[in-house]
Amino acid sequence: MKIILTEEQFKQLQESDLDFNKTKTLVTDMWANGMEIKDIVMFTSLSYEQVLFLLKDSDMEIDCENAEDIIRLIILHTDLIQKKINDDEFDLYFGYDSFAGTVQFQYINNGFRLDGMATPYWGGECYTPVDGSYAENEDEKYDDNYDNLGLRFKNPEHFYSIGELIDWFNGKYRKNLLEEIETLLEHYRYEIDQKND
Repeated sequence: MKIILTEEQFKQLQESDLDFNKTKTLVTDMWANGMEIKDIVMFTSLSYEQVLFLLKDSDMEIDCENAEDIIRLIILHTDLIQKKINDDEFDLYFGYDSFAGTVQFQYINNGFRLDGMATPYWGGECYTPVDGSYAENEDEKYDDNYDNLGLRFKNPEHFYSIGELIDWFNGKYRKNLLEEIETLLEHYRYEIDQKND
C-alpha cells in the first residue's frame, strides 16, 4: 500500500511539537483512513508509545484478529499495561517473546516460581490459551516441562478503543489468568513431587 501525505498533513506534523491536538488529529485521521500503527510510526517519526497514547481514547473497533497485534505493541513499546504486579500473596510479571510471538508470564508465590505463556487472542482467536513451561520450588526442585493441559479462557470479541483493551488486560485478563495459574500450580507441584519421590 502506497501512502502519500498531503502538504497540509506534513505541515501539521511539523507543527506537532507546538500543538498536541494537531498531532492527535493527524494520527487519528491516518488511523481512520486505514493506516496501520507501524505505518503511522514510520511516516510521522513518532514512537510507538506516542502513537498508541494518541490513539488510546479514539473510537475504533478492535476485533479478535487485530487485538493480538495491538497488545503486542503495547507490551513491547509502552507502560500502558501493568507488567509488574506485586500483591501481598504473589508477584506476577509479564513480557513479550518476539521470537515465539507470545505473552510470557512469571508467577512467584511463597518460594514457588511458575513460568508460562498466556497470549490473548492467540492466532486471532477470541480466547487466551494458558500454558506452563517451567516451575521451581524453594528447595531447588524444578520441572522444566511444557504442559499441554488445554487451559484457556474466553476473551471479549470486540473493544471500541485501545484504552478499553488496556483496561481489560489490566483487569479481567489478569483475573482469568490467575484462576488458570491455580490449576497450573497444582499440576506442577504434583509433577515435582512425583519426580523427587
